Amino acid sequence: MLNVFTLAHGRLVQHDIDTEQALVGLEPVWVDLESPSVVEKAWINVRFGLSIPADAVDDDLEESARFYEEDNGELHIRSDFLLDVEEESDGPSSRNVRVAFILKDGVLFSVHEEDLPVFRLLRLRARRIPALIEDAKDVMLKLFDADAEYSADRLEGIYDHLERVSARVLRRDVDDAASLIRQVTAVELDQLVDDGTIAGGMIPKVASCTHAVRNGVHRAHILDGRIANVLLLEIFTDAGIGTMVMN
Repeated sequence: MLNVFTLAHGRLVQHDIDTEQALVGLEPVWVDLESPSVVEKAWINVRFGLSIPADAVDDDLEESARFYEEDNGELHIRSDFLLDVEEESDGPSSRNVRVAFILKDGVLFSVHEEDLPVFRLLRLRARRIPALIEDAKDVMLKLFDADAEYSADRLEGIYDHLERVSARVLRRDVDDAASLIRQVTAVELDQLVDDGTIAGGMIPKVASCTHAVRNGVHRAHILDGRIANVLLLEIFTDAGIGTMVMN
């Protein structure tokens, strides 16, 4: 897919290109190639004198190939952009997609194999917000800005999920308050670690509790520190609010 963007009154204007002739007369600031065909690459070569490298978005590029300048002034930059995939049972799942940028004669060319949310976001903003983009370099910088913003949002969601799992890990079901394990022995905790019920950052916490009760401590308690007065609720109520570990 080949999309060409020109500037009009400080806003990006998108042109869908389906023939070589459609490129004639356009003075773009940004040419975006999503999974481009051999024919589309040939159009770019004829119109702009740019040959898209065959390995432009390869994942196994050497570090030296991520940023370089050709003798003719072409600036080549390879970077990874975040792409969300389907939500999985163990939390949000994301992966990176390689993007190749080429700056040539005041035009930014971007090459990637998949549609990226960051690119959609910039296109939307640049159509609505005047003077957001002034030249090709602005397009690239705004894409990196949007990727940083998007990645931060995704990481926040991932950390929230990890925090929830860490705080509630001694439930049989993370999302079911009724499944809280209120009393457990050190041997039973070992079994829960072995079968994967307890995982990740909770393993060293559980190991500390089992070590304590096996070495003279009568009871150890695992509590959710985010709950107000959690220690008082655990000690001075019959049911408690956390998990009590015994030998």
